Amino acid sequence: MTFESLSESVTRWAAEKEETLLEGLVSDTAEYLYGNMERYRLDWIDEDRKGDFFLWLYPKFSRILVKFDPGRASFGTYLYWNVRMAWKSFIRSRFSEEARRKVIEQEERDTFLAMEAENRYGVHLDDETSNRFCRGMSRRDQGESVKPALTEKRREIRARTVLLLACKACSLLEDGHFALIAQETGLSQGHLRELVDRIRSESAEREETVKRTGERINTLYHRLRRCRYEMRYLDSDSSRYRELQRECSTCEKRLQTARAAARRHIRSPSNRLLSRILGIPRGTVDSTLASSRMTGYSDPS
Repeated sequence: MTFESLSESVTRWAAEKEETLLEGLVSDTAEYLYGNMERYRLDWIDEDRKGDFFLWLYPKFSRILVKFDPGRASFGTYLYWNVRMAWKSFIRSRFSEEARRKVIEQEERDTFLAMEAENRYGVHLDDETSNRFCRGMSRRDQGESVKPALTEKRREIRARTVLLLACKACSLLEDGHFALIAQETGLSQGHLRELVDRIRSESAEREETVKRTGERINTLYHRLRRCRYEMRYLDSDSSRYRELQRECSTCEKRLQTARAAARRHIRSPSNRLLSRILGIPRGTVDSTLASSRMTGYSDPS
């Protein structure tokens, strides 16, 4: 069907409004549009998207024809702008879905990698005290020798240092570490587990705060990525683009605040908590850990 005959039929129908003819006009309009989609200069369209767009638009043909008023515009102008506006709505919804899908897929990959890293290396990889202590325990697992013939005072300092570092790294301790710690400190494994469980329990609120902050950072990050992805395919003068731009600005500010809060979080148990649970004076805890830090957590003997 030519456009002239279609336009004449629709204009005549708009004046008479015969419902029995509407279904035939819908079929004629659909046939014309599908064969002449290139006349509407739609961006980013290919054969696949053309088919998807046509299926999305077809149920709306009846409403488009019913609303046509020959007194306000010609059918060609009316159809042109309806198709253009419908394409923008379609592509916005399609890219929003695609953006959400890509962000969800990326989030799943990030979560998997984070869980894998957590299973392999522990929870708090950026805590210097915890990491170096656990590396030291790994060296002991590999059979490195220990300096012999320590004096009583040196043995006491060594035992206290190992105990405090172990408690600082309580979130990273595994079952195999308790036997080594017991050997160094002279405490039973059962007593050590009881101490570590108490420290973990009383540090749970701090751990939960760190976890909530991390989840907030992840949520804001993926929300920001979704907005930026969708903005790539929108006209910079459109209202949707400006809306996403405002959302990006808000997410960036909140993400910056959340990351600053995360940097302030102290992940390991406080020295005050260790002093109270272990029964060691606070000054002794502070000086022992400070001395270990200055020596790079090497053998205190």
